[in-house]
Amino acid sequence: QKSMTTPTAAIELPIDAYSAVLLVFHDHEWEQAVLMQAAQQHPFFIGALGSRRTHAMRVERLKQAGLTEAQCAQVHGPIGLVPSLRNASLIAVSALAEILLVLRTQILFYFLNIKRFIVVFDRMFQLTIIRFH
Repeated sequence: QKSMTTPTAAIELPIDAYSAVLLVFHDHEWEQAVLMQAAQQHPFFIGALGSRRTHAMRVERLKQAGLTEAQCAQVHGPIGLVPSLRNASLIAVSALAEILLVLRTQILFYFLNIKRFIVVFDRMFQLTIIRFH
């Protein structure tokens, strides 16, 4: 089991291109160490709870700590498809919806790079990609 004991404690996280990193810290100073690590390991999604103002300050702190503009741009904030929610359950559902939207978009872009495929959306907007040779 891994745990952070201080806001600056280094923690090794198993993050890869198939990971989504979602931070819901109330005290935002605890985020920076995790965001720095995540941004350098390129998960498909990085998001953090907070207002637009909080996110702007977060990005500025990450730049001052040495992240590039492109790395900072990976961090989504405020999280969720409906960013102004206050209810914890609704924030969770909205954040998961955003993560799925990003994942689905990346899957679609992957298949757009393949020359022969068919993309089908059914009436429930389920995405089906058929690849042929």
